[in-house]
Amino acid sequence: MSSAYQSEAATQGQTVETARSLQQLYFIRVGFSVTWAILISVFTKTEPGIAAILLIIYPAWDVIGTAFPQH
Repeated sequence: MSSAYQSEAATQGQTVETARSLQQLYFIRVGFSVTWAILISVFTKTEPGIAAILLIIYPAWDVIGTAFPQH
């Protein structure tokens, strides 16, 4: 097996791994966002304190997810 072929195979393997990781990350973030939106709509009128906490949690989650992506 030539060195160029091994290098290309390794690169393709890394590309597939990266694509799978990103897909998983996107599904997790979408699930969190949908759950957050449902909770906000439920608690906005009845429990403003919980809604306020949720309004802080979402941007914090987004920053953490962007700054520290899973590998």
